[in-house]
Amino acid sequence: MRNLALIDKKSASCSFLKGCCAATVERNCMYFANQNELCKLDVDQKNAEDNVEILGPLDVGTVLDLKYLPEEDVLAIVAKMGSVSVYSLNSSEFDVVGDVSDGISACCWSPDMETLVIISETGNVLMMSRTWDVLQEVPLFQQDFGEAKFVSVGWGSKETQFHGSEGKDARSKKKIECTLADWDDKQTRIVWRADGLFFAINAVEPSMGHRLIRVFNREGFLQSTSEPVNQLEQSLSWRSSGASGLITSSVSLVQQGKQQMAFFEKNGLRHGEFDISVGHQVLESYWNGDSTILAVLIRFDQENYGLQLWTMANYHWYMKHFSPFEKGIRPLWITWDVIETNRLHVITSNGTYLMMDYQSVVTSSKGLTSSDPACIAVVDNCKLKITFLREAIVPPPMCGWEIEFSTSIHSLDLMSSDSTRLCVLTQNGQLHFFQLTNCEQGEKSCHPDIKIICKEGGRFQPIWDYTASLDLPDYVELHHFRLLNASTIVASSMNKLVVLNIGDSIITIKDSITVDFRIGGLESLREKGDTVLIHLIDGKILELHTNDMILSDSIVFPEFCYRLESINGHVIGLAASGRLYVDGKEILSAISSFVIHSDFLVVTSLQKHRLLCLPLAHISNSNLAITERAIERGAKLVHAVASETTVVLQMPRGNLEAIHPRALSLNIMKSLIDGKSFAAAFDLMKKQRINLNLLYDHNPSAFLEHCSQFVEQVSCVDVANLNLFLGELQNEDFTTTMYQNHYEEKSVPKDGEKVDRICNKLREVMFESDSQQYLLPVVTSYIKQGMVDAALKRVQVLAEESLKDQALKYMAVLVDGDQLYKEALATYDLQLTLMVAHRSQKDPKEYLAFLNELKAMADENERRFTIDNSLKRYDSAVRHLCRCRPIRTEQITSYMRLHRVYVSVIDELCNVLPMSEVKEALQAAACLQAEILVSRENHEEAGYLYQRVGLYNLAVDSFKQCGLWENCLSIASFVQMSDVDTKSLVTILVTRLRSLKKHKDAAHLAEYNLKDYQLTGQCLIDGLFFSEAWALAYRHSMDNWAETTLKNELEGALQMMEGKLEQVGNDCSKYTQRLSVVRQDLLYKRDHPPTETDHGDLYSETGSSIFTHTTGTSGKTFRSSKNRRKQERKKLRLKEGSPFEDMAIINELHVLYSSMSSVLQDVGRLLRGDLLISKDWSRAKCFQSKAELLVKKMEDKKKDIWNFSLIHKNQENDKNFGPSATTEMIISQVNQEKEEFFSTRYLELDPKLRSPPDSPDASWKLDSLK
Repeated sequence: MRNLALIDKKSASCSFLKGCCAATVERNCMYFANQNELCKLDVDQKNAEDNVEILGPLDVGTVLDLKYLPEEDVLAIVAKMGSVSVYSLNSSEFDVVGDVSDGISACCWSPDMETLVIISETGNVLMMSRTWDVLQEVPLFQQDFGEAKFVSVGWGSKETQFHGSEGKDARSKKKIECTLADWDDKQTRIVWRADGLFFAINAVEPSMGHRLIRVFNREGFLQSTSEPVNQLEQSLSWRSSGASGLITSSVSLVQQGKQQMAFFEKNGLRHGEFDISVGHQVLESYWNGDSTILAVLIRFDQENYGLQLWTMANYHWYMKHFSPFEKGIRPLWITWDVIETNRLHVITSNGTYLMMDYQSVVTSSKGLTSSDPACIAVVDNCKLKITFLREAIVPPPMCGWEIEFSTSIHSLDLMSSDSTRLCVLTQNGQLHFFQLTNCEQGEKSCHPDIKIICKEGGRFQPIWDYTASLDLPDYVELHHFRLLNASTIVASSMNKLVVLNIGDSIITIKDSITVDFRIGGLESLREKGDTVLIHLIDGKILELHTNDMILSDSIVFPEFCYRLESINGHVIGLAASGRLYVDGKEILSAISSFVIHSDFLVVTSLQKHRLLCLPLAHISNSNLAITERAIERGAKLVHAVASETTVVLQMPRGNLEAIHPRALSLNIMKSLIDGKSFAAAFDLMKKQRINLNLLYDHNPSAFLEHCSQFVEQVSCVDVANLNLFLGELQNEDFTTTMYQNHYEEKSVPKDGEKVDRICNKLREVMFESDSQQYLLPVVTSYIKQGMVDAALKRVQVLAEESLKDQALKYMAVLVDGDQLYKEALATYDLQLTLMVAHRSQKDPKEYLAFLNELKAMADENERRFTIDNSLKRYDSAVRHLCRCRPIRTEQITSYMRLHRVYVSVIDELCNVLPMSEVKEALQAAACLQAEILVSRENHEEAGYLYQRVGLYNLAVDSFKQCGLWENCLSIASFVQMSDVDTKSLVTILVTRLRSLKKHKDAAHLAEYNLKDYQLTGQCLIDGLFFSEAWALAYRHSMDNWAETTLKNELEGALQMMEGKLEQVGNDCSKYTQRLSVVRQDLLYKRDHPPTETDHGDLYSETGSSIFTHTTGTSGKTFRSSKNRRKQERKKLRLKEGSPFEDMAIINELHVLYSSMSSVLQDVGRLLRGDLLISKDWSRAKCFQSKAELLVKKMEDKKKDIWNFSLIHKNQENDKNFGPSATTEMIISQVNQEKEEFFSTRYLELDPKLRSPPDSPDASWKLDSLK
């Protein structure tokens, strides 16, 4: 699908080149030898004649070969007379290093320039080293086949094989008559294989008079001889690609009226061929460095010479380019460049040196809308193969349409602004214009020299428009033809740009300009039909307006780009180095090809062989969002069909592959959804396997708003599409998960009710439209929500049995048969249950007897109880059991004990009147449920439950246990408890409240209910409420108690608190110091890991091996919550030397810091009591100061304890330890590494332990004591 385009052409002319015998090119310098002199020419100089440097005279006759040896800096010269000499470029002296007395007929250097092969006139093969030592000398014309001679194993001979139509006469071996071609020059040719292990010689066999090809190895031993081929010609080259490459020559088949390029394997056997034009004499053939282009030198009409360039794809040979020479001018020397594989060097007999650079390009339409036919034009000699990729992907060498011309094609182009216009320039100077239209349009008339043949064509076809002659004598020299618009064509020749005007029958020059450097490419702008970009070889881009011929500078690229595209005001270029540029700025490297899609720049990368899609809207941004997918190694882009998802790639062999990149598919899908084309979007997503959730996730509000359109469009083709959509729904926003790279700008919270919302909305729409038409989607929506019972109820109300049957069959596919049977049974509709059972895989013996038993029951509640019990729905079953009449107390009691469904029994029986009928069962259920609550230490709820069923004594006991004295006293009042019992209850409550440390509540009961003020004061003292105790003493005239007991208790409390504060400070210091030591030890172990032989303490004291030790614990995952809690407790044990000691210390410190708030509140109460009772302000001030000092000390230690922050593992940190790093930078980075180490380690901690507790408030302090 590619053509060869002449990118660059350079020429130099001088009279010294007219008699050139041999030459070699090194960079921009060419050394050549004619009959008399050895010369040097700088091909970049403008005036070549004046810049030729004569290195010295030559008197060796005709020079066969001239090579530059860089290590010695000499020129090696091999002459036909037999001399081998070198010319030193340093000393400018000749030196003869060898001589073949019989003369030399041919010679060739190996690819590594280490071995020289010489064929003498007497038929000897002479091999010389780079130091001019003779390595081997063997005769050329040997009778033996060679070392690779075929071995017969006694079967499969010619005589025993099947001969088909040839018959028995084919059993006898026929002698092949071989002759030479009439134009054969009878000269010997030598060629090396690219790896330098073998070389081949094409020479005329003296005894037979025809040519044979012999293959020798690097040591000079004959390997094989080619089979006899009649009219085998003189050309010889060796293709380097493939396992061993193929030897290339030519064969003249005069009797059959054709000429062939033939291929031979290393063993001498024929291996394919291809035909060339009849009447062309093949003189030489040359493979380029990577064997992608075969150059064939031909002669026709006796004095005319030409150069054909052939390529191969999918086992078909295409003649891509033909360069004829002027009449009477013949090429003297042709070679491909060693470094630039697509560069060809030619010297002609008129003294002209030509350097031509070729590049493989795709000629395609450039439209970016759906009207573009996606046309690909492929040149094949006189034929133009056209394929419209929008309608079919036709693999080469096949095509959709074929246009055949009378002469070979020179150039062609498709108009950028109108992709339906095609122009083709042929070698006879005719410019043909075609219109690419639908088959129903246009006339079928055609030019007499043109044939348009339909091959695999369809809707689109090329129609001939008109033909005009090119009124230019040297039009062959023009290249880079670009059809700008219907009236203008631009082309170039080296540094000259020509603007051509298209007339009715003739094309004339409108204007021309000359630029400073050679033109390497022309690119027409899509947006402007009169503007062309001129890309110079030095990377500079100029912009030319052809209407007024104004030339202006545009952009400068760092290097020349052989492929340019202009889109949305940006210029995109791809250089031979693989660098991709946008407006002169490199954005990607290792790129092999690119194409422009409507919304994306699609490129192929050689790194991991990927296809990359870059959005055109952000092509100039530095942070470019790129999506990628893997492709086959060596694949290159051919075309991306505009406004579609198809991208066509050509594989290295030549076959085509159409893919649909996810970025393109999603982009088209978005546009379809935004345009409310839900049916087209749904079809695209099904084909490309895009998750259907995106229909909603792309724009949830718009989807819900246009839900009716969605249902109508999607169900128009098939209602089952709605089932497919509903079945794929998930409570997940796929724009933030699976497709987040394509929705980077979207950020929405997680929607946990997405499925329910969509199902409810779709059901609403379907009910409004036609509930029977959308029966199955409605059922699907219910099942998707897990509402199988609702789906069955929907089926239950259907009137037509056929619809019921259809719905139940469908449900049997979606839901497990047993589950569906149970759900049907739960509807209590026995007829529906029977229909479901018939469609399941259940044996009738499993359900018929049970259903008949149910049908025979008279009591509906009993039937439902039996159904619920069989389904293990014990709550519902016991409710129906409670509704059975008469009340079955014993059965209810035993059933609720068996299945522990006490709450349901209580709820159901509490509504039964009169209560006396069910009191026994009700109180039994309440007691059983209360026992469960008490076992969970939930005495409060147990008390409420006892109160509900009238068990007041038990309710009081439960409230006493949890300290709810108000509830106890209210029940005592309700049941009219006696004063003695009430006082006893209060005494018990005071004791219980004191044990629960509810000192204020206990003091309240002692003061107001028991009138025991001594007990009241003791309760307040226990809670450190000295201010309230002081008020109590003066309220009840307890002066003696206040002066003795209260003051003594205050003194004791202050001493106790001072000791507690001191203990807290000591514990904080101890834990902090130990934590620092443990952390230092962990860092040391991280930086000095144990060696492989250092098992450390993995061995137990009894000497058991580490394998025994680890085997016992390997595989444990601690899945149960009990084991998990046990393992967590192990981690938090304060055992010195344990692997989690630092985490245990952090846990203890967290508890210590968390308890400081309550400690400080106690300190505050003591301060206020001290000031009120003892009035010792100095002591109070000292006490507060100690507490403040401890708080400050602990706050300072927080930054050392919690000195880590949780950092995501994928966060990248720049590290710089080079010469430019300062001491501060290194210390900072080391500390950062430590912090990252502990951040990762402490991810195992409970989240609340990862951060320090909040600092206590200052409400406990008194400002007057500062």
